[in-house]
Amino acid sequence: MDWMKVVNSVLVIYAWGIAALLSLTLFLIARFYEEKAGQRSYYQLFIIPSLLFLVGGVRYALIAGDLVGDVAGDVALFLGGLFLSILSYFLFNLMTGGRR
Repeated sequence: MDWMKVVNSVLVIYAWGIAALLSLTLFLIARFYEEKAGQRSYYQLFIIPSLLFLVGGVRYALIAGDLVGDVAGDVALFLGGLFLSILSYFLFNLMTGGRR
């Protein structure tokens, strides 16, 4: 295995690992809000995008070896981003009371 592929794989896992950690931060914020405000925030669902980001990142690091071309990795990253966007919007509206 070429050393550039190893470096690329490490950087891909690192980048998507950071994205997963950021979505876990939203998990902690939603859990804190549910405990303190007493409103249901469905904080458990924030784990799903983190797992999807990790799955997509690992697929690209270990299987694809390039930045494009792995359909399953692309689908996992797309669904993780979409799901995280929807959950973040829901949490934002919940925490601000729907105000703009």
